[in-house]
Amino acid sequence: MKVAEAVREIAEPIIAGLEADIELIEVEYVKEGSDWYLRLYIDKTGGVSLDDCQLVSEALNDILDEKDPVKGKYIFEVFHVTGYRCFAAIRQKKIV
Repeated sequence: MKVAEAVREIAEPIIAGLEADIELIEVEYVKEGSDWYLRLYIDKTGGVSLDDCQLVSEALNDILDEKDPVKGKYIFEVFHVTGYRCFAAIRQKKIV
């Protein structure tokens, strides 16, 4: 299974469970230069706020570490579907 598909399977029920009327539109896993990016594009009736992006990011942080669908270091970003980046965090796989 591709990374984007695996992340979508993890993220969709979590985002739906937030009961914030946020919809996951797209998941993208791409390499730009030497960095890998995991990007989630979200939308919401009435518009997405910075708080919505933060809510999604915080809801997924621990579960992404636990499920580990992405191997290695990557930059995790949550975008509004218009392309406005509202939250970004550098994530690195925990070595146990």
